[in-house]
Amino acid sequence: MKKAILTSKLLIAGILLTSCNNQQKPNEHVEVTETSNIDSVSTPINEMTEFKYSLVIANIPSVFEILDMISNTTFKYDQSLINPTENESKYSSTSQKALGFGVYSVDLAYSANNKQNQQTIKLFATSRKLSQQLNNVENFDKVAGARFEKNIQNKDSVNLIINEVYDATDKYLRSNERLEAASLMLTGSWIESQYIILNTLKKHDRNKDTELLYNKVFEQKLHLANILNLLNEYKDKEEFVAIISALTELNQNFEAFKVSTDVTKTKVEEISTKMNAIRNTIIG
Repeated sequence: MKKAILTSKLLIAGILLTSCNNQQKPNEHVEVTETSNIDSVSTPINEMTEFKYSLVIANIPSVFEILDMISNTTFKYDQSLINPTENESKYSSTSQKALGFGVYSVDLAYSANNKQNQQTIKLFATSRKLSQQLNNVENFDKVAGARFEKNIQNKDSVNLIINEVYDATDKYLRSNERLEAASLMLTGSWIESQYIILNTLKKHDRNKDTELLYNKVFEQKLHLANILNLLNEYKDKEEFVAIISALTELNQNFEAFKVSTDVTKTKVEEISTKMNAIRNTIIG
């Protein structure tokens, strides 16, 4: 009964939150300043911000589920879509590291789903470095440990470990009142997952083989609106201004979709161009 009540409240809140108008002006680039060091220490969490974060987590689909859908199609793995592991050394601020961890988590799942074992191992090591810099390496190693390389040949086991590592990092950041970093990690993973999906899908017409993935693009209308509602809790913080602005502009494309069939190959290409610009700026 308690779970049912909570679910009802989340759904009602989702309707209310996504109906809010966003007044942020669009911007072409996203820049996370190197001097920004959000959440390097704990800060008191606003209850509404925490609720909005929980709302996004409760409703957003698993990145790993969507990437698994891609790997089970005839779509080919494209290593050029992976954020180069060398970029990790560029991330000096907590905000950059949080975004980067979110990005690499998705790349890790994408490579693992396509059985790119050597690339997966490199991305795992890079994710561990960022986890260490976010003061979460103890939890990272506790969850993954020797299990990762031991199970590298088993796609399902690797996916489970990656998912557990991501969840452990999210839990660590939230329990230590570092919700700003957790929000950026979530944003980074969403951006990277959509970047991979859109750049894969734009090469294919909408047909019976791609219909499900085209519908998944339509579903992002709700998820992006929820992410923006969360990020707007930090609209007065300098390190959030650019990414809120860029995602607000992107949201205009999604708001134009009234039904799932509105998502055409041409529309996917348009959204992909904007998503690429956002993603390429945040990865450095």
